[in-house]
Amino acid sequence: MPEDKIAFANKGQCAYAYLNNNPLKGYKLTIEEISPAAEAMARLGNVCRARARFPEAPDQIKVGMKGVGKITTHKTNLWAIIEQGVMSRWSKWSLYL
Repeated sequence: MPEDKIAFANKGQCAYAYLNNNPLKGYKLTIEEISPAAEAMARLGNVCRARARFPEAPDQIKVGMKGVGKITTHKTNLWAIIEQGVMSRWSKWSLYL
C-alpha cells in the first residue's frame, strides 16, 4: 500500500484479493499486521506491506498465484480522504517551489 495511504488501513480491517487468473472475483481477507516502516520499490515508490489472512481459505488459491489487493475504508469519511489527497499533492508540489 502506498505510504501516503497507509493511515487508512487498520488491523482487523476487511480487504479483498483479486487474482490475475480471475480478476472479477474478490476473495475476502482480514488484515493482521501492517509494516511499521515503508520500503522503496521500483515503479511504486515508498510502500508499506500489510499481511492479511483468509477467514476461510478457498480451494482455488494456490501458493505463488499473483494478483492485487484492495483494502476497504468504511470507517473513513469522504472529507478525510479529500483532505489527505490534497495534502499529499501539496507536499509533492512544494518540492518544486
